[in-house]
Amino acid sequence: WTHVRVEVHGAQMSIYLANKREPALVVPRLRAIPQKGTVALWARVNNRPTEWAAAISNVSVRPASPAKKTTGNRPNPPAGTLTSWEVADPIQAEKDPIVNVPQIKGWRPSEVEESGLVNLNRVRRNTAAGRWTAFARTTVKATRPQTAMLELGYSDEVTVFLNGEAVYRGINGFESRHPEYMGFVKPGFENVFLKLRQGDNDLVFAVTDDQRFGWGFIARLLMK
Repeated sequence: WTHVRVEVHGAQMSIYLANKREPALVVPRLRAIPQKGTVALWARVNNRPTEWAAAISNVSVRPASPAKKTTGNRPNPPAGTLTSWEVADPIQAEKDPIVNVPQIKGWRPSEVEESGLVNLNRVRRNTAAGRWTAFARTTVKATRPQTAMLELGYSDEVTVFLNGEAVYRGINGFESRHPEYMGFVKPGFENVFLKLRQGDNDLVFAVTDDQRFGWGFIARLLMK
């Protein structure tokens, strides 16, 4: 048996193992908004929910000490991360690749997480089952014409449009490249060279996913 203690203070969680005084894991910001709810504990074998992986006993829930202090301000995303995004309501995904950006209304600002991730599951959580495409846009300002490298991570599929032209398309879904391929959303996992014009450049991502394992993207732009 291993003793486990979980402390939640506001949006921060600390996990202690074997009665240790120092936490084994600290989550600086829980993604859900703190509110009343329930506590659930389970241990299972992935994809085999009828098989148990651990036994849990002697569970107690009680208020934590109010003297605990949570961490301060959220850290900023790494330098070069594109953070000023607008996201439109998703549309049902077509079988064929997306070759242009349709006329879309209802663009709304989307907050990025500490890593720079645009979490589309959070922004558009009411999307029905099936494959959907979400469109996200931002403006890149260049002081002169140049070629800049875009570091990109996404799930599951993306088409990148620069000033209305499709310049890149990729697939990064689970097992899309080889058996047990995970398809993690990592910035810099793929690089796209963008030919920027002087002034404002319109950058649009069309991100398609079935939402089973997460839906989103991260983008960093390296400019001179």
